[in-house]
Amino acid sequence: MTEPQHPDIALWCQHFCQQQWQRALQFEPDVLQGSDSEALHQYRVSLRKTRAILGLYRAHLPASLNQLRRPLSQIMAKTNRLRDLDVLLASHSQCMATLDTTHHAGINAFFTLIGADRDHAHQRLVHWLTGKSYARQRQQLQYTLSSAAAPTPFNPTLFNVGKELIWQHYQQVCIRALQVSEHSADHAIHQLRIDCKKLRYALDMLPAQTDAALRQPNAAIASAGRGHKRTLLAGLKGLQEDLGQFNDLSVQQLFITERVQHYQQQGEMSSEIQAAVDGLLAALASQLRQKRQQILMQLAGIGSATTYTAFAVFCQQHTSIHTVD
Repeated sequence: MTEPQHPDIALWCQHFCQQQWQRALQFEPDVLQGSDSEALHQYRVSLRKTRAILGLYRAHLPASLNQLRRPLSQIMAKTNRLRDLDVLLASHSQCMATLDTTHHAGINAFFTLIGADRDHAHQRLVHWLTGKSYARQRQQLQYTLSSAAAPTPFNPTLFNVGKELIWQHYQQVCIRALQVSEHSADHAIHQLRIDCKKLRYALDMLPAQTDAALRQPNAAIASAGRGHKRTLLAGLKGLQEDLGQFNDLSVQQLFITERVQHYQQQGEMSSEIQAAVDGLLAALASQLRQKRQQILMQLAGIGSATTYTAFAVFCQQHTSIHTVD
């Protein structure tokens, strides 16, 4: 494999990933301890950002950095189960409020089963995190990222490549938005959510570069500056929130259904629990339909003339192509 054309981009990415990796490690003791679900969430956020940046800039990175995406994906996969259970347990109060009081005893019994599952999932994760496989992956990440030197305050190459990536991913979001309709499968909306996340991560990589560019003698390189960047993020925020909530509801439906099938096979599903879960699934289906409608209304905004122009100006692109509206 040839060396990257712009080693300064590799340096920036390595430094960014090193910061995220060190942040993830700060949460590792609490993940092992297991009482704080937020620790696992923040651990995964840092790993997800690291993996996303490596994916976004992969064409400009050496093999040593690109190879880190595999262990990061494996770690994320190993933590998925516990995170799904944590998210479901966190919805206990909301589920109680959704259901009639006649189902409260049944739903409490269901969440008792989920709590036991959560304890077992945490034990399995601890076993893996303290084992040889994770130790090797941890060592690979630590070794590759530990040598990251501090990048220069302003890097025109990274700044321009970053803006190109933002523009590409914004266009992808607009294309995906046009493909989503009232009849789209949940998976299609999930893909739109992933595209929006990639766009957000591309923007997140640029703040220090944007601020540094504004301090340059030739500040024209940061044509839009902070004001346009705030507009870009504001245009994404509402849609991202709705997409995230839609995904949570969709995953909850599938996960609850899978758990119910497991408990039925184990003979742990009483008629009381079954009735409560049936009511909960019906309520989640209704919420999912409502959230879908909210997302459809939000999609016009992401491709509106205002949002499109803000992205085009920030990325120094022409504004001659059609927008969503």
